[in-house]
Amino acid sequence: MLKQTVSIANACCRGPWWLLGVLLLLSGCSSFWDDTSDFERDRATAGSFSDVIAASGGSAELKGQNFLGFQDAGWNIDLSGATITDELITVIIEAYAKDPVFKLALGKSTITDGQLEKLDEAKVLQKVFVMDLSDTGISDAGLDKLDNMHCLTDLNLLGSKATADGGKRLGARKIASPDTPKLMKSRPKVKI
Repeated sequence: MLKQTVSIANACCRGPWWLLGVLLLLSGCSSFWDDTSDFERDRATAGSFSDVIAASGGSAELKGQNFLGFQDAGWNIDLSGATITDELITVIIEAYAKDPVFKLALGKSTITDGQLEKLDEAKVLQKVFVMDLSDTGISDAGLDKLDNMHCLTDLNLLGSKATADGGKRLGARKIASPDTPKLMKSRPKVKI
């Protein structure tokens, strides 16, 4: 790699672009010349995300899925029973920037109303079809702050602090939202 970098630097010095070449090398942009494809970089990023989730006691799988005619690649994240940290929430938000989250299992985890709100504000929850919040501390106050759950079809609140009324209000906001696709304008099935 060092030989290649020196060769590139020498080649850049022959023309008027030598300064730009040196600046690119010094700024860490030497990946411009590597042989890694965008596909390989995306796979490595997905692997890194899955590894972080696994280290937290969960699993994450990126796969193609079909929900009610909606077909795309997205994450199935299972953090059941895991300790949810703010750092982990940030990692999920960063992964969402590339691929949507379709399933989110947080049953028996330490997820808080505030952490769930952060996921919603970052629009991570907008394409979640199935969410498990069973046996968590999630309350109606937390559900009432969620405004971006446009595709939710199944919500498990069994054993949580949330009530049926909180689930109904969430469903009503989903239906009323102009961002909810017409096909998804129905209340989610709530297990309580």
